[in-house]
Amino acid sequence: MPPAAAVPVLGVVLTVVAGIVGAIQSRANGTLGVALGDPLDATLWSFVSGWSLLTLAMLRRPSWRALALVRDGIRSGGLRVWMFVGGLIGGAFVAVQAYAVPLTGVALFLVCVVAGQTVGALAVDGVGFGPSGRAPVTATRVAAAVGTLAGVTVAVAPRLSAGGGPGIAAAVVLSFLVGAGTSVQTATNGLIQGASRSLTVTTWVNFTLAFGLILVITVGRLAFGTVHRPLDRPVPWWAWVGGLCGIVVVAVGSYAARRLGILLVILLMIAGQMAGGLLLDIVDAAARARITPLLVFGILLTASSAAFAAYAAQRAMTTKTGAGDPEPSTSRTSTRRP
Repeated sequence: MPPAAAVPVLGVVLTVVAGIVGAIQSRANGTLGVALGDPLDATLWSFVSGWSLLTLAMLRRPSWRALALVRDGIRSGGLRVWMFVGGLIGGAFVAVQAYAVPLTGVALFLVCVVAGQTVGALAVDGVGFGPSGRAPVTATRVAAAVGTLAGVTVAVAPRLSAGGGPGIAAAVVLSFLVGAGTSVQTATNGLIQGASRSLTVTTWVNFTLAFGLILVITVGRLAFGTVHRPLDRPVPWWAWVGGLCGIVVVAVGSYAARRLGILLVILLMIAGQMAGGLLLDIVDAAARARITPLLVFGILLTASSAAFAAYAAQRAMTTKTGAGDPEPSTSRTSTRRP
């Protein structure tokens, strides 16, 4: 375990990197969905591959001991059933991701997700959902959320006015909703990680539930005859890495949630996502055509609002510490943030 003073720095770096990996995951799953002819086929592969890798890791004895701690937490009431909803949200996120990215591009998809994440993080902190406890909804936080939504509006307007149709509108709305859900997912995963003390177990539980949701959807499609043979199209090797990217994002989010708080984790993920998403669109000739000055301005406005919220949160924490208030403990665990 690194020294207490070094943990936040490590958490910050890892969370930004995880945001960049999240942008790569968006492109990989979106590309695979187009190649296979069905975004849900890409989602199924993402969770099959990720869950299989994690299950191999679960064969180690320490992982079974950590899983027993989760069981004990459920029995004692320290962990509630609703705290495991993160995996279901993760399944929904990847499904929407595979559907939306081909329609909107990585950058626009991430802008919509960012708006949902910011609003969701405010709600999660406001009710004390996560392991960092309750944080009041202040004027500065609301201002940051409004600025983020303004950035989304600016970025989305050209795509909607260009005659994209209801498909684009649906992709935008769904991206916002699953973005809000990721704040809940990060919070609940942080709670499970606190109980299990294992990132492997936390991530495996998350993937198992998400995989279960995708299997239920697949069985339903089979029953109604809506599953078709995958298209015979060439698939670049990097389109298959969505599951591995998902493991990184979930594990880092679970680790950082207990050390940085939900809002700061989301903001740092946003920074990585925005940088990675825009870069991916720039290097892709087809996606590059979708980058407009308004889209770039919307991304900058969204990122600026997120940075403002991070600054305000840090200043509030410094002021509270300087006034002699004790550092807030986590709401459902005895571990304190460094």
